[in-house]
Amino acid sequence: MNTAITRWGIWWEAFELRWPRPRYTILREPQGTWGAAWYGIPPLRIPLAEVSEFQEPGWEFENVEPEGDPSTPAWSGPNYRYRVEWPAGGIFVPGTDEAEAPAYEPLKVAPEILLDVQRTRADDPTALLRFVNRWGRLGVGLPGAPAFGADGVVVTGDWLAWLTEMIQTLRALQHGEQTARSWSDVADELTQALADVHFGARPTKHALVPRFPVPRLFDALVLEVWAMATGGKRLRQCPECQALFIHGREDKRYCMAACAKRRTVREWKRRQRRRRRRTIRPHPRKEA
Repeated sequence: MNTAITRWGIWWEAFELRWPRPRYTILREPQGTWGAAWYGIPPLRIPLAEVSEFQEPGWEFENVEPEGDPSTPAWSGPNYRYRVEWPAGGIFVPGTDEAEAPAYEPLKVAPEILLDVQRTRADDPTALLRFVNRWGRLGVGLPGAPAFGADGVVVTGDWLAWLTEMIQTLRALQHGEQTARSWSDVADELTQALADVHFGARPTKHALVPRFPVPRLFDALVLEVWAMATGGKRLRQCPECQALFIHGREDKRYCMAACAKRRTVREWKRRQRRRRRRTIRPHPRKEA
């Protein structure tokens, strides 16, 4: 039985997401179809009077465009034109159309995905590529263009690092340890991150039933962190991989069977080595 459904009943079943998992590669320069899509992102035109307050991340200055006739009294000045930066590290692009790729239901395996999040180096493009090829892209787009149809490599790592930080913060707060974030900070960040998940309903023959569409893999993972924060169970640290997880049983020490098996195999090999050392005896010296 899905442990999430056990915790939240029919309300958890109302969250819905099917997410594609094509094979991805990293496109480091704007070229081909995806380069054309990036060049097609509409620019921003900021009036001169507002330039000093413009601090949107992901946008770079391109040029100045005169607006109107400078000789008229109504002329307010030129517009400063900005465009979305091509992200450092490139973007993850699918080898085939995502709509045609095999899809799965991330909410059913979100605890497993969060374990993988914690094991993935956020600053390693190879590790990030392995993650998105296993679970699909997060759906976070580019800095300045979150709805862009491909994800930036660096921003993917940034959000995986944020998820890991939130999980570590929850464990620290649960144990009364000093942290940079308070419970109030965690609540605010999770609420903001879940802004695209909305209440909804679908009709049946005699009534309406709850339906909460989850738009992206990122939202599904934030939702699982929210469940950790509000579920009333303390996080436990796996002694094998050091990942934090919610344990279903009080005697569960490891996050996954694979970690328990690795520890068992390692201890068995250690016992075998000790046994072999005990059975090996030096040959007696021959007397002259």
